[in-house]
Amino acid sequence: MASSGGVAERCTPQGVSYNTLPHMVNADGQYLFCKTWEPDLKEGEEPRALLFHVHGFRCHCGLISPILARLLNGHRILVFSHDHVGHGQSEGIRGDQMDFDVMTRDVLQHVEMVSAKYPGVPVFLSGQSMGGPIAIRASIQRPDLFAGMLLLSPAIRAALLAGMIMMSSIGAWLLPEVRAGGPRPLLVSKHPESASKKRVTGCTKSNVHFWCSTERTTP
Repeated sequence: MASSGGVAERCTPQGVSYNTLPHMVNADGQYLFCKTWEPDLKEGEEPRALLFHVHGFRCHCGLISPILARLLNGHRILVFSHDHVGHGQSEGIRGDQMDFDVMTRDVLQHVEMVSAKYPGVPVFLSGQSMGGPIAIRASIQRPDLFAGMLLLSPAIRAALLAGMIMMSSIGAWLLPEVRAGGPRPLLVSKHPESASKKRVTGCTKSNVHFWCSTERTTP
């Protein structure tokens, strides 16, 4: 950690000053490296949607997020992410952070910060490996924030995911107006004609899982 004028300068574990990097400070006072991939917009245009990517264990936001950005920026979708505590260029003991409460809290903080700049623009979550359960937790805690979620090889048991889908479907059928967090109702289908009959669609293919609400929900 360098110092300037007697005041300690916060630096990444790699020795780079946070003054030169995009970052946020979480509720514990730790500096987290942030990154945004913005679409090429015309003057006066806003992003069509926002996507926050939650990276996996012992990974960083510069691995999967740029790939998603290359795929989505052309569709006017802004992609953003950060390194979890203890990962990448964020502060914390390397690879020692497994507190899902802290990581979920940080995700929600970052999403709220960015979404506030684009009121009315739908926000989606993407979670890879360990980022999968973090994304699920974030969507359960703040279902009003998110319009959909993409899970890439999420670190959850397949049986648990199947059970979540089944229970959501049964619950939506029995109590369609009751919210328990996340989207409703949930239909597992690969057929557009079936999906169009529901306000929420879901599909599974290989190890990729996706759900999307076709209209914004309210708390």
